[in-house]
Parts: sequence; structure tokens; C-alpha cells
Amino acid sequence: MGGPIAFKQNLRLFEAITIIVGSMIGSGILLLPADMAEVLPSPGLILLVMLAGAFLTILGCLTFAELSSMFPRAGGQYHFLKEGQGRFMAYLFGWGQFWVIQTGIIAGVAVAFARFLSYFVEQGIPLGFTRLGGGGRMPGQAFELTKTIDVGPCVETNLLGQCTRSLIHVDPVTVPAWGSAFVAIAVILLLALINGRSSGAGGRIQNIATVAKVIGLIGLVAIVFALGDMHPDAYRAQGGNAFVPEGMGSGALLVAFGSALSLSLFAFDGWPQATYVAGEVRNAKRNLPIALIVGPLVTSLVYVALTSSYFFVLPIDQAVALGVNDQRIAPEAAGAAATWGRDFISAVALVSVFGTVNGFLLTAPRIYYALARDGALLPSMGTLNRKQVPGWAIYFTAIWASLLVMTGGYQQLATMVVFGIFLFYIPTSLAHMRLRKTHAHVPRPYKTPLYPLVPILFLLASVFVVGIIYYKFLAQALVATALILLGVPFYFLQRRSLDRAASEQAAEAADEARTAQGAAPTATAAGAAPAGTAPATPAPASGTEGTSSGPGDAGARGDRGGRAGRPAKAAKGTTKRTPRKPQ
Repeated sequence: MGGPIAFKQNLRLFEAITIIVGSMIGSGILLLPADMAEVLPSPGLILLVMLAGAFLTILGCLTFAELSSMFPRAGGQYHFLKEGQGRFMAYLFGWGQFWVIQTGIIAGVAVAFARFLSYFVEQGIPLGFTRLGGGGRMPGQAFELTKTIDVGPCVETNLLGQCTRSLIHVDPVTVPAWGSAFVAIAVILLLALINGRSSGAGGRIQNIATVAKVIGLIGLVAIVFALGDMHPDAYRAQGGNAFVPEGMGSGALLVAFGSALSLSLFAFDGWPQATYVAGEVRNAKRNLPIALIVGPLVTSLVYVALTSSYFFVLPIDQAVALGVNDQRIAPEAAGAAATWGRDFISAVALVSVFGTVNGFLLTAPRIYYALARDGALLPSMGTLNRKQVPGWAIYFTAIWASLLVMTGGYQQLATMVVFGIFLFYIPTSLAHMRLRKTHAHVPRPYKTPLYPLVPILFLLASVFVVGIIYYKFLAQALVATALILLGVPFYFLQRRSLDRAASEQAAEAADEARTAQGAAPTATAAGAAPAGTAPATPAPASGTEGTSSGPGDAGARGDRGGRAGRPAKAAKGTTKRTPRKPQ
């Protein structure tokens, strides 16, 4: 009965890998190659861009793998920043993740699920040579709350020299039809309830959805190459050249390559998600680094194979037109290969985005749990329920994501989400290098190879993406920056609560250290030492879950439930008790 509730380690290596793959592969790969063709009309160069994106993603994974082996705690990147950059930067990270980044992803992908479902509502469910249902539509009517804003100097032109985007460009905010919104919110709430009951149940859903989507996407590749006819202009650049688009000079080619690379990095993101559930991964110090390498490699192979299959049956001019009209390239390629191809890819897409929503609801609330444990947000978000999961953190995440669905705000958050993700990769990369000096005593079961080249290249890639967004999407970048900086006054408003939580965690660490050494715990969990004695000093950090790893984080726990300051029970039979000396 006694002692705080701890996370239950329900997630194996396989679940950690499926969380990463399932979070990375959503609906982006079904659309982005067409967007890339719009700015870089060369299939050969697009494939090169995908390989470059995979390479830069692996650099990030190698950087995070070392950090996750040092601090395998619930919240992942939050703790990396807290240890390497301090509490303030970690707070801003958690703030941005809750209000903009993770919840924006959940809302946007849930609406994508509703859109893919609407295909079967309209076309019917294929059953052999007939269809069940069809001819319907999602109830309600979407409507625009705002109009498109496009002012200022031109920052993007098409191959004809026509301006397609100005410096200040804001897409309209469109509220989805109430039928689509209902489906999207229902998916969010259903998965929130499941994940609020058990991380094991969420992990099983992730396994099934990820395996199904990978098999389905590989199946699409097989369908296209086996049943489709190779287009006469397959893999040729616009204008008929083999590689370089006609009329594009070296300077324009470099800019186009950079823009396409930024789009590929958007598609590859999602790999840090497994670090957020580190407290529930078995043997996390070993399994997380493996998952951070295997997961992105699997995703990279799928992405390159898919992109290659698209341009096997579709000419570059058609791909460019799809990008201009904001249409998905995958259904067009599948339809060109087989009459039932669109049905197949739509079903795969449904499973894919369902798994992505589940993956983010399984992982993201652990960030807010860690933040609340440190005295921010709501105290209830820093507790574990009887099922040993942060139930309230999950439910509040689902509620805010549902509100974003109803307001249509997720559309404006799309670019802001990517901006925020890569913005915080910058201090995390710097934290990795700083921790090599300040936390040299912490064991590193895995070390980033080719240090410091790997984190430096990842840092430069992150700066590049942030710079591209500032150049091409200035309005969204400024709004995202403002939303993140809005957390600054709230940090100072909550500073007293943060300091109190830090003191309680230090006292808890001291009590556990004394218990492990065979001494009696302190009389209070608030950090006050008995009269006439010095406060107990925590044992040296080992880098394990729930141990201190450096100054300013004495006993910061990632695996405890409830508020800090509740002394934990010593594990039986794990230490040899030393008799106390007579007074």
C-alpha cells in the first residue's frame, strides 16, 4: 500500500520501435513528394533529397540516443534540456509542446483521419465486384473563418516566374464540417480513454497499426512496380532532362534543393516520441538507443521506396500539378497502377493516421507529466492513476487537441508545429555537447559516434530548417515564436511552485540515498534536516531513471506518481543494511 505509484514498464523494444515508426509515418508521405516536385521538378533530385533527409534524421537520432541512455525518464527531451540547458529552457519546451506542437499534430492528423474516412462514405466500401454503401457525404459544411492574407515582397515563384507566395502569407482558417469534426474528436477521445487505462493497451494498438501501415505501404510499392506501366517520361526532370530541370540555374537549383530538403525533414519528424515514454520502456538504457536507430532506418527505406514508385507511373509534370493543387500523390500513383488502387491506399491511410494519433497520445502527455512534477501546469497532470499512467495529462491533452479541431486552428499550427520542433532541436544539440563536459560522471551505455561532428551537423540542419521557415513563412514563424515566448511570464509566475517542487525532490532524493545506505530517512519530506545536523547529500548519480544526474536536478523523478516529497520505499533485498553507529 505504501509508497508512491510508479510507472509500469509495459513497453518492450518492439513497442519503442513501433512508436517511432508509427509517429513518423502519417499522411505526409502521401502528399509531400508532390509538394517537393512543385519546388524541385526532378524525380532524381527528389530521391536525393529524401536520402539527404534520412541522413540528417539519423544524425538527430544518434544525438538523442546518447541522451536517452543517460536520462531514461518520462518526458525524454524535456529532461535533456533541463539537464543541459537549465529549467527555464525545459519549461519553454514543455509550454510549446502543450499549447502548439504536440496537440496541433494530434488535431491535424485526427482531421486527416476523418477526411480519409469520408472517401469510403462517398465511394462505399469495396466488396469484391460491388460496393457496400456509397453516395453519401460527411454531414455539415466546412466554412472559412478568415481569408487568405498574402502581402509583401515575393519569396517564392513558379517556373514561369509567377509569384506564388509573399513574405507575409497566412492561409485561411477553415472550420471543418461538423461531421468531420465529430469523427476527429471521437478518435481523439477514444484513444485518450484507452491510453488513460493502460500504456500496454496503447502499445498494442501502436504495434498493430504500425505493422499494418508498413505492410500496406510496402504493398503499394509492390502494386505500382508489379501492376503499373512505367511512364515514358518516368524519372525525367521537367523539360525532358535526365536530372536538372530545364531553365534552372545553379543558384535557383540550390534554393530549390534546400526548400525540398526542409519538406523532407518535416516528413521524417516524429522520431523523438519514444524518448517521452522512457520511464515505461523495459531496459530503456539499451532499448531506446536501438529503437532510435532502427525506427528511422525502417521509415527511411519505406519513404525512398514509396517516392521511387510514385515517379515510376507518374510524370514530373503531373506531380507538379498535384503539388500546385495541394492533392495527394499516393492515390494518383495507386490508381494509375490498378483500378482498386485508390481504395487500397485510402484504407492504408486510415490505419496510418489512426496509429499516428495513438502514438502521440501515448507519448506526448509524458512531457506534461514531467513538467507538472516540476511544479508547472496543473498538479493533477503530475500524478499517475491506479493503472500507473498519467491519466489527467492524457485527458487534458485530448481536450485541448479537440478544441483545436473545432476551431480549425490546427491548420495555422501546421507550419508552427514544424518550426517549434526544429527550434528546440537547436538547444538540445547544444545540450548534448555541454553535457559531455558538465555530466562526464554520468554513465553512457551508448555514445554518439564521430562526436562532435554528428551533433554539430544536426545542429546546423535544425538551424537551416528554422531559417527556411522564417524566410518562407514569416508570419507563422513570428506567431509561433510569440506563443513560445508567452511562456516566459508564466515561468516567473510559477517560479515559487517550481522552487518548492525542486526542494521536495531534493529531499526525496536525500531520503532514498540515506535508506539505500542503511540510515533512517529524514524527519520531513520538505527538505529540512534534523536540528543540529547537515542535510543529507544524495548519492552520486548513476544516470538511471529517477536519480539525480547533476546540479540543479537532485532527485528529479521521471517514474514517480503523485506530487514530489513522498519518500519512496527501499527495494527489499537490494542493499546490505549497515548498522548505525552508537550516538
